[in-house]
Amino acid sequence: MRNLCTCIIALSLILSGVAPAAEYVWLEAEQADQLSAGGSESDPALSNGTWRWINNQDTAADRYLAWDAVEVSEGGTYRLYVRKFWKHGPLRWRFGAMGWQTLTKDETVLLDTVSVGGNSASWVALGEVALTAGTHSFRVEMIDAVSPSAIDCFCLTNQLFIPRGRLKPDEKYGTAPEGWFPFEPGLDEFAPSPIDLRYLNESQAGDGGFITAVDGAFVHGDTGEPVRFWAANGGAGIAGLDDISLAYMARQLAKYGVNMVRYHSPVYATSGSDAGTLDPRLRENVHRLVAALKAEGIYTTISLYFPLWLQPAADHATITGYTGDGSKPAKPFALLFFNEAYQELYRGWWREVLHTPDPQTGVALVDEPAVAAIELVNEDSFLFWTFDPGSDPSNIPSAHVADLERRFAAWLIDRYGSLDAAFAAWGSDPTDVDDLAAGRVAFRHLWSIQEYRSPRDQDTVRFLAGVQMAFFTATRDWLKQDLGYAACVSCSNWKTANDEILGPADKYSNTVGDHMDRHGYFGPSVTGDGSQKYSVRVDHAYHDRAAVRFDPKVPGDPKRFALPLMDHSYDGKPSIISETSWAMPNRYRADMPVVFAAYGALLGTDGIYHFSLGGPSWSQMIGKWPLQAPVTMGQFPAAALLYRRGYVGAGEQVADIHLDPEDVFALTGTPAPEVGSFDLTRLDDVPDDGIVLSGDILDPLTYLAGRIAVSFDAGDSTVADLSASIDRDAQRVTSTTGELQWDYAAGLVRIDTPFANGVTGFLAAAGTVGCGGASFTLDVPYGSALLVALDGRPLASSRRMLLQVMSEERNHGFATETTDDGRQRITDLGGPPLVVRQVTGSVELTRDDAAACSVTALDLNGYPVAAHGDAAAIELRGDTLYYLIEAPATAPERTIRVRRLRDHTWRSTPDAPVRYHREGIDHFAGLDPSADCLLEVVGVGEGDG
Repeated sequence: MRNLCTCIIALSLILSGVAPAAEYVWLEAEQADQLSAGGSESDPALSNGTWRWINNQDTAADRYLAWDAVEVSEGGTYRLYVRKFWKHGPLRWRFGAMGWQTLTKDETVLLDTVSVGGNSASWVALGEVALTAGTHSFRVEMIDAVSPSAIDCFCLTNQLFIPRGRLKPDEKYGTAPEGWFPFEPGLDEFAPSPIDLRYLNESQAGDGGFITAVDGAFVHGDTGEPVRFWAANGGAGIAGLDDISLAYMARQLAKYGVNMVRYHSPVYATSGSDAGTLDPRLRENVHRLVAALKAEGIYTTISLYFPLWLQPAADHATITGYTGDGSKPAKPFALLFFNEAYQELYRGWWREVLHTPDPQTGVALVDEPAVAAIELVNEDSFLFWTFDPGSDPSNIPSAHVADLERRFAAWLIDRYGSLDAAFAAWGSDPTDVDDLAAGRVAFRHLWSIQEYRSPRDQDTVRFLAGVQMAFFTATRDWLKQDLGYAACVSCSNWKTANDEILGPADKYSNTVGDHMDRHGYFGPSVTGDGSQKYSVRVDHAYHDRAAVRFDPKVPGDPKRFALPLMDHSYDGKPSIISETSWAMPNRYRADMPVVFAAYGALLGTDGIYHFSLGGPSWSQMIGKWPLQAPVTMGQFPAAALLYRRGYVGAGEQVADIHLDPEDVFALTGTPAPEVGSFDLTRLDDVPDDGIVLSGDILDPLTYLAGRIAVSFDAGDSTVADLSASIDRDAQRVTSTTGELQWDYAAGLVRIDTPFANGVTGFLAAAGTVGCGGASFTLDVPYGSALLVALDGRPLASSRRMLLQVMSEERNHGFATETTDDGRQRITDLGGPPLVVRQVTGSVELTRDDAAACSVTALDLNGYPVAAHGDAAAIELRGDTLYYLIEAPATAPERTIRVRRLRDHTWRSTPDAPVRYHREGIDHFAGLDPSADCLLEVVGVGEGDG
């Protein structure tokens, strides 16, 4: 049973070295004293090069491993981990005569995953055991007689264990190809570090009250302080981590600037007759996750529902009419919007999750201010291709189609007085699929609706969007009024069959939420078996694709001016991107965290949620959407500072788009459709000609200049003259602030603000890139370099700065060959360790005292390695990603204390974060600048006023 305080204390003791002497026992499966029938298989990714396959037997008890004498030198609590074949092979284990401890497939949480031939090996935490000093017998039995089982090794330890493939706790791979270095950070002790951003978060998430939406921003309900969320996605696998791993993950995320995690997973069975039945274990894991994150000042967004997760059996009592075998209809797309029985089942999940008290604290999540947001529906809409009631077979069972057609008919009667009057108003006759005698009016296919936009089509969209909006409104009110939920609600985040014509109706239905949400991915076009799914495999073929050049998916096609970061607001509400990533395989990814941070700040995006966490710490192999990898999370320190502290100023509002709801339902379209790229895993749901735009739309380069607002009212739309910002001949866009410049011909983005300088893209080809505070000359083909102030001062006077650099990453041994059509075909996925291309070149600060500013090279965890000269010319070390730059302490530090009169709270600089405003006004985070404040100058340095 979880005890969060005990877990945090244990973690701190372990990391501080106060815990008992470190000890671990490593047991190779193939070297067990007793082995059931089976065989060994060799692979360099395995511990000792081998793992043990355990044969199927007549009974589960005939499948076992046993050791006669496992010796520990010191008594105490030990944690047991096993490295095994993915989630396969449920087992039970025990030491001596203790009771059996069981691990089922559903309880298996993968701590890491590494490819082994055509399979995979993953570490799994089995649990804790109290052992006395001396020898103990140890036995493991498979509890399923027929499922495939393979075990590599066990680790029994009294210390924190962060799995790293086949490595023992005190080992590293230490290998990389020429020109690259291994990315192998050691266990982080979380000592003071220049890259540790834990101070940006509250002492505990929720200290400032529930998160609410006010005037287009998220704010802490008690203090009124605005907040942006630099966030990560995680699911049931993350929430199911053992307590010590959860605590470590939360602390590491806080260090790297994360202040929000989206829990995106079901808390119920997803298939068969029990689909939708709540799983108390999953519900409890949500409590555990929220508590662990809260302790590190990290908020939680909860997303429980995605129709793609569910495959109910044909005999399901509530979700009726589905095949249960994967054939259509299999997934309950759109059903939640109109089926009352399904809605009641859905409400039961929220009631259980929000109102069940945490067994450790007694506090229900509905009363927990660390829960910042609830997402009602993930990636579903009446206006996306999965709504196909006329198709044969349809995604929607015929009985539910009939119900919805009757509702449409009743709505038409209410609108026009009769069905005959409706058809007369439409100027058309009933079709063969309409059944007016039965009170049913059919739905035309979405392709026809967006293409022809007839009066019938217009009413169809008005009806469907209305049903969707009514569900969102009723559910929002039920959560807030009936359940007492006090924080934010978003409705959904999906696309439509035509984002120009149908998108506005879908977005209008979502405006009943507190904030708006969407998803966006960027990646290559990949071919090969399963290439649009969740994995990267041998024989997948692709073209590397650079966002900074707006590369098309296929070289030679026109540039594609669509990136997920191109965000705008709706009806003055906060806006988040709750899923985003630059997908693999693709070598050009180092720009992603940098451009998201910079343009998220420029465009006023209120939350950027990176996809997706895979374990308690750094990944051992690059997957489809790598987050805990050097190019992504490794660049979070400077990127999170840039975004969360407002080191890039908000852009001018350059487009003010007004959409009259009557025009929306007349299907006249919008000049500002969302341009973020599509979730590649959903391409199976889209017909070949399915993503359509027509007519005149806003120049997408507008998003690189300033903010874009969309309002659903009858006002006049205006677009600023951006001829001074957008230079299509030079293929360059400069933000209205003058702080950002995007050169899409050269593939280079430059950041030049008083508090941050940087460059990302094709660096070697760019030569020397000058900014106001520094110049960058980097030799790597593709990468990024970012210089940020750590103390809230402008770079010209800052006393502590962070220089962060990055290039490319890949698995060690990853290999491709060029195909006849110019693609890269993967011939070897490689394996651990992750390797990073060496970052060479130089960075020069331009301030007068640059030669007096000391430079310290930091290791991969951000701790000092060596003095490295001065800032007049920083020659990069190749294998170093972070550098601390410190100005000489020639004068006393100026400190200003600010007391807010209403609560007498003192805040100080430089310790307290400072938010930068384009108008040149600084104020202290945590204070309302409009409130009465008392300022006290504690120390005045030479030259300070």
